Amino acid sequence: MRAKMLCKLHEGQLSMEKCRASAREIMYWSNVSKDIVKIVATFRKQNQKQLMIPYEIPECPWSKLGADIFTFKEHDYLVVVDYFSKYPEVARLTNKTAKMCYWCSEANL
Repeated sequence: MRAKMLCKLHEGQLSMEKCRASAREIMYWSNVSKDIVKIVATFRKQNQKQLMIPYEIPECPWSKLGADIFTFKEHDYLVVVDYFSKYPEVARLTNKTAKMCYWCSEANL
């Protein structure tokens, strides 16, 4: 059960100190701090940082785009970035479902 609890504790990608603080609030056994050090170190080895992959800069604006959805203050947004100019376009989403047509704001059935 200890291993399961340690994995649950570290699921949120907490740092070593945050894991220890959370563990103090909800669980205890002898050497719990040592076990936290081991599990965080194990996850660090598995999650090695990747090198950034360079990309070719396009020859003209809006020919290559990047897009993502993010949440800020409980509202969802779509961000689209032009790779040429790095110019971002941000639009607030009222609905994140696949059935919603963003451009006409009606359900696309």
